Amino acid sequence: MAKATQKTILQICGVWLFWRFLTSLAAAAFSVLKPITALEKQLLVWPPAQNFPAWLERVLVAPWARYDAVWFEQILTQGI
Repeated sequence: MAKATQKTILQICGVWLFWRFLTSLAAAAFSVLKPITALEKQLLVWPPAQNFPAWLERVLVAPWARYDAVWFEQILTQGI
């Protein structure tokens, strides 16, 4: 692969990672301000819970399980 192509790919990946980081911060902030799921309501973001795997799910996955994602999950699991 040419150096210019590699540089372009790295730039695109860098931009994607930057926006992914920013949207993750926004999702985490909304998750704290307005918890929707049962997991968000049960576990606090800080300090880490004794059940570390559940806490990781709370911090990394639960902020993304909001709004339309909840409906899509219900459709996939229950067919409704």
